Amino acid sequence: MKKIIPVLITFLSIGLIVYGASYFIKGDTRKYNLSKNSQEEAEEEKKEEVKDEVVLSEPEYDANKEKVKLYLFWGNGCPHCQEAEEWFDEIEPTYGKYFEVVAYEVWYSEENAELMKKVGSYLGKDVEGVPFIVIGDTSYGGFANVYKEKILNTIFDEYKKDERVDVVKNIESNM
Repeated sequence: MKKIIPVLITFLSIGLIVYGASYFIKGDTRKYNLSKNSQEEAEEEKKEEVKDEVVLSEPEYDANKEKVKLYLFWGNGCPHCQEAEEWFDEIEPTYGKYFEVVAYEVWYSEENAELMKKVGSYLGKDVEGVPFIVIGDTSYGGFANVYKEKILNTIFDEYKKDERVDVVKNIESNM
């Protein structure tokens, strides 16, 4: 029995090595031997990826134009808020000429929390969480990588306007 176990282990090891080597030499044939339906599905997926791609529309900079106000309603200790803040800091050297961040901490300030709810209500949003980002009359609830290019394009679109909407400033002045 003691002699059989090492022999079995050796055969199993050799089998795994041979199978593994043939897998790496041939590659994953599932990728290359696609049926007609699978090819169509792959093409559809590719179209969806392209459709979801966002192209940046950076405007021409004008030193005489006022920066766009990006309002960030955040909570102290919120990891998504911290991620958003870090990203705004990261893009500031390149795109900071177009916008400035105005931040309102809402978890420990009832006044700021009330402002966020009023802004959300004005925009037709039921704001429950943070971060809540407002640019002009456009808002984003939460923060994720998929928002980054959309947020930049919203900043650029707002920057291009001759007359801008500042929802937060208008609501704040009426409080």
